[in-house]
Amino acid sequence: MFFAEIQGESVSISVLGWLGLAAAIAACAWLRRKHASSRRIYQELFDEAPIAYHEIDRRGVVRRVNRAECQLLGLSPCEMLGRPVWEFVSEEERETSHRAVLRKLAGEQPLAPFLRAYQRRDGRKVLVEIHENLIRNGRGRIVGIRSAMLDVTEREHARGQMEAQARELERANRELAEALAASRRATQLKDQFLANVSHEIRTPLHAILGMADLLATTALDAQQQEYLRGLRESGQILLELINDLLDISTLEAGRLKLECAPFDPCEVLRSVAELMQLRAKAKGLELTCRLDPRVETRVLGDAGRVRQVLLNLAGNAVKFTERGHVRLSVTCTGESHRHLRLRFTVEDTGLGIAPEHQAILFESFVQGDGSNRRRYGGTGLGLAISKRLVELMGGRIGCESRLGEGSTFWFELELEKAPRADSGRPTCPEPADAAAPKPYRILLAEDNPINQKIALKMLEQAGYVAEAVNSGSEAVEAVKKAHYDLVLMDVQMPGMDGYEATARIRHLEGTHRHTPIVALTANAMEGDRERCLAAGMDDYLAKPVRRQDLYETIRRWLSSSEATMRVTVTLSGSENRERRGTARSE
Repeated sequence: MFFAEIQGESVSISVLGWLGLAAAIAACAWLRRKHASSRRIYQELFDEAPIAYHEIDRRGVVRRVNRAECQLLGLSPCEMLGRPVWEFVSEEERETSHRAVLRKLAGEQPLAPFLRAYQRRDGRKVLVEIHENLIRNGRGRIVGIRSAMLDVTEREHARGQMEAQARELERANRELAEALAASRRATQLKDQFLANVSHEIRTPLHAILGMADLLATTALDAQQQEYLRGLRESGQILLELINDLLDISTLEAGRLKLECAPFDPCEVLRSVAELMQLRAKAKGLELTCRLDPRVETRVLGDAGRVRQVLLNLAGNAVKFTERGHVRLSVTCTGESHRHLRLRFTVEDTGLGIAPEHQAILFESFVQGDGSNRRRYGGTGLGLAISKRLVELMGGRIGCESRLGEGSTFWFELELEKAPRADSGRPTCPEPADAAAPKPYRILLAEDNPINQKIALKMLEQAGYVAEAVNSGSEAVEAVKKAHYDLVLMDVQMPGMDGYEATARIRHLEGTHRHTPIVALTANAMEGDRERCLAAGMDDYLAKPVRRQDLYETIRRWLSSSEATMRVTVTLSGSENRERRGTARSE
């Protein structure tokens, strides 16, 4: 038993008691060392952390700050400790920061990450993202805030640039969309303008050329025939100009569609040579046509567009050649099992083209020499149209020329061979006979008095019985009252137009009857033909109409209608015979 004096009193302590007291003292000393070590480790971590940290007390005063934050703000710890935290915030946000800190310390505002601009010693501002958590004492009372700050100046600057770029891109897209819409509106207005101009020019031009055709059937002296030739040539030039303008507009808009049907390249070349023969003869030129014997196979393609290119090239050759010859040729430059490579050539001994002009020869509204336009006329669109058509068909076009010696224009196409069933060369059809085999009745729906008179006269000369009405509604009423073998339908008429009139006629006929309806219209834009056929018409003729084209179209549809009627009558007769046979057997 040991005795110890505690607070002036003698207390007896056993040996075990002394041992427990010693152990408790030792444990307290170990805990103090452990706590000091933890505080040292925490302080080291706090000071050496790569992220800026600071702690504030209940008054918002900085009580602890690490090295990273001092470096971020360009201040020393002594300059930061003991000062309110909002004093380091940029001046424009200082008051906002002050109120927010006090509300958070009072527990009145929840904690959430936020951005704040701080002021460095050098005056430069840094934008930081702040993450906070509350410091509480043992009784849970808020005694401060610990904050971690990330420098996001560059990130936010980059984000700002991206947002600015996004806004700029959105603005550019909006302007582009507006420009595209304006461009589409302008294109629609241009197309509408071209369609209106084409219609308004073609209508009187149809009258001019039609009257010239009728005049040619009368007795004329030599001087009158010369006047008539000038009238026809001028009208044809005007028609070619309109067609060129429509073609270049359609090509530029990318709306031209190519046909794909079997055709004979040699026949196309021969037909072009025949068309150009009169012009060449009038100028005293020799026009020849040379065909490669290897080109014996029919091919698939758009014969009309190939003919158009050849007519452009041959027309230019005749126009710009004063003496000598013009030669048209087609040769085979390569052949495979399925394809044939053809080279069409137009050679002349005309003016020739200077080298500096050859580079721009296939551009729109360009002629080799400006003086040629004054001397020979023309728009300079023919070669540009030819180039685009050839490229649209997958080919290429070119020119070889020497000034004063002549030119050779050529284009190459690789075309698929037609199936064997179509490979044989067809026999040429007999030309249409102007005299009708019997007095067919034809209804003409046309509101223009002059064009009405021309068409009626042409039909009368061909032996047809023709009647005319002035509108679509009159056409419908006429079909209701009488039978007609064919209807020639204008499209643009006052009141009911040709489309609606055709639909009404088809509704009246039902499935028991089908009168051929041929559009005879000045609407010649791309898509007009398809629109007429979609409305229920059977064929389409664009004004001005050549007499021979009109006769051929009428003859073809009347023949087709007759064949259909014969088949119907034959089938009906067979049915009647079958019924009579059945009755006899019963």
